[in-house]
Amino acid sequence: EQKDIIALQEYELEILGLDQQEKEKILNSSRDFKQFINSISRDKNESNIIVYQNKHLEVYTYDVEGDYVGVVVDRTKEENEKIDLLHSLEREQEKSLHDALTGVRNREGFEKEVKRLLGNNNEEGTLLICDLDNFKGINDSLGHPEGDKVLKIFSSCIKRQFRRSDILGRLGGDEFVVFMPNKIETTALKEKLDVVMADVNCAFGDYCEYGIGVSIGVSMVRSGITNYQFTSAITTSNFSFSAV
Repeated sequence: EQKDIIALQEYELEILGLDQQEKEKILNSSRDFKQFINSISRDKNESNIIVYQNKHLEVYTYDVEGDYVGVVVDRTKEENEKIDLLHSLEREQEKSLHDALTGVRNREGFEKEVKRLLGNNNEEGTLLICDLDNFKGINDSLGHPEGDKVLKIFSSCIKRQFRRSDILGRLGGDEFVVFMPNKIETTALKEKLDVVMADVNCAFGDYCEYGIGVSIGVSMVRSGITNYQFTSAITTSNFSFSAV
């Protein structure tokens, strides 16, 4: 029996990466071998995979005619490939939820994240709807590449002015949105938007002759909002601010 245990474990002990003292302990005692296999098997997932010493190991235990048999197979390469694939899919999914030009979320990504936040102990929040004024004149006079530059400039402004916890999005064209979790008092909001608009005016300095500016509408949104209600909140606002 002892000889069988030793012969079985020479290969598996290499996989486990045990030092010499640990090897000798397991090889010299069938009881220690069984305890060791049982201990590492407790954390295996539904695929019989455990993570041990930075390796992904597949572990099985059997009772064969009264003899205890433990089998360890190194699945590190396969599991790492699965993890890499999963991360790649997650990156592609996250990429699909962002606007390629400005880097902020697109409409789908924005709505998805806002609804997640509203359902995460935030009963309501403040929604800002930002329209660039006279943007068409930039495209008509200077061309679409210059118009894209203006969109990037504005997105940089809102990235700079709002918190990391706020959600930024571009719905399409020259329409941007910002969601700020929780309700904000009107006075504090106006002060914030004054700062934002001052930054925008400064950033648009090279285009002032084209009358480029921004109008910002404000709506409150609450948890449980439907797609229709969300669209309605975007198209209608309680009050607005403008800067040119």
